[in-house]
Amino acid sequence: MDAATATVDRENGVVSGLGARGSAAKVRSPRSRPVMLPWLRAQSINVTRHAAALRPFKREEFGTSASAPSEGHIQAVNTLMESLRKGLLAQTGHVTTAMRGAMAEPSSQRLSDAVQRKDHAHRWVQGIEKIWDFYFELFGQRQSIYADWLLSCDRIAVDCYQAAYTGLGKAPTIPAPPPFCYMRTGFAPATFRRGIPLRRLGRQLNPFPLVQLPYHRLVNPWTLGAMLHETSHNLQSDLGLSRDVPRNRAAPRSDQRMAFPAVRADRPRRKSFRQGSVRLQGSDACPCQGYRGLPSIAVRIAYKYQVHLRR
Repeated sequence: MDAATATVDRENGVVSGLGARGSAAKVRSPRSRPVMLPWLRAQSINVTRHAAALRPFKREEFGTSASAPSEGHIQAVNTLMESLRKGLLAQTGHVTTAMRGAMAEPSSQRLSDAVQRKDHAHRWVQGIEKIWDFYFELFGQRQSIYADWLLSCDRIAVDCYQAAYTGLGKAPTIPAPPPFCYMRTGFAPATFRRGIPLRRLGRQLNPFPLVQLPYHRLVNPWTLGAMLHETSHNLQSDLGLSRDVPRNRAAPRSDQRMAFPAVRADRPRRKSFRQGSVRLQGSDACPCQGYRGLPSIAVRIAYKYQVHLRR
């Protein structure tokens, strides 16, 4: 081929020239290697490393003080993450197999299948990473200057549980892990009960109660009466009252009385406190409106606990 008549298509890595009969001949340049094989190999490596990075939490990484998340909270989150990672690891295995098949035989069908599996696995990774990030942020607050404030709120919630459960006719074991408090900006407190699907967890079941407290409430601790209110919602749920109270309310009874569990809690004698407890509003996670009109055992428990603190 004459050097004067030869042209180089640098973008496509093809050398063009005129042959003996004047026809154009194309020869692939040896300097330009296809990028498809390295790209396919990289996709398999990327999704595998991303899945491995969503590792279980360790208690030591959030500190060793009393304000650090308990072993029970860490194990509950790790159990949730492990159940999700099993499906993710299976997806990464499918991606690796598809990529190897596409590298061995780069047909349109194999390449399309490999790309679809890669996209599906990455959606799995993004969903699990969102859950991992949620708890990473929650637990990370226990290493900040607000750790002791949040620990104090945790202990208030645990004391409420102890006061309620020891007042039962037959004291059962307090559910574990206990409520976990965290701080958010905003106006109203909120709570997320145990065992309900949460949107921020991808509709996965919440492993333990969460109490969300606005920053301004922590700065003004005399406004933390909301801790009793939000904890009482979780008490209603864990004691089964959120199910049994409406059921007994709707059931016709001859004596027009409701069959409550044996909770030894006095009826509130301070009308202002009872009204204040009912009117404390949370977000959509704290459906206070739904409890109006029901004889709230949780309000009685909260009242008894406040009386206990005054002694």
